[in-house]
Amino acid sequence: MTGNPLTCEPIVSLQRLRADNLVSGHITWGALVAADLVVVPGPAAPILDAGPFVVLLASTSLLDAAASGVVERIRPRSAEAVGRSAQPDDAILVLRLDHPSWHVPSGSALRARDLAVAVDREDSIWTALEVQGAVPQGTRNQRASHVLEAVDAWERTTWQGITTLTPRLVDTGDDVALKWCDWRPCRPPEPPIKP
Repeated sequence: MTGNPLTCEPIVSLQRLRADNLVSGHITWGALVAADLVVVPGPAAPILDAGPFVVLLASTSLLDAAASGVVERIRPRSAEAVGRSAQPDDAILVLRLDHPSWHVPSGSALRARDLAVAVDREDSIWTALEVQGAVPQGTRNQRASHVLEAVDAWERTTWQGITTLTPRLVDTGDDVALKWCDWRPCRPPEPPIKP
């Protein structure tokens, strides 16, 4: 847990655009490392070959885990594969999002030299990022069904739509105007014109 102590680290799932549910639409996991930046473990080619996708981000309050979480889908604006020439399949995919996420980014700030040493020492760039605390440990090993079924329910709850209508029946134009001015501030009345 980082950032806001009232929310957990966001779940980040790359999702195919046309899927029946989040589990079948899941391509791979990632980590939100800045408000508009997601990092995904490689290899990058199969991810891009999966077709059009969006980045799904979801988190819930640590104070009320039973509550529906916040779910958003953001289109990636650009993608860049960053890796070592000797191990191109190890490249991480860095996605710049179309707009900033509402969620709190994961991971901690790190020193460039520490990351360079970890990348040279570890078997993968993603593992080096995990060791340095830049991305949450174990992200790529999560079972999609275990995590995404709950998120699917959160999203359905969010988009279920209006289920009740509150009638406000009034008798006069003044009553309608009064209600309107509750919703949207009205100008003060003009003073009467003196003859």
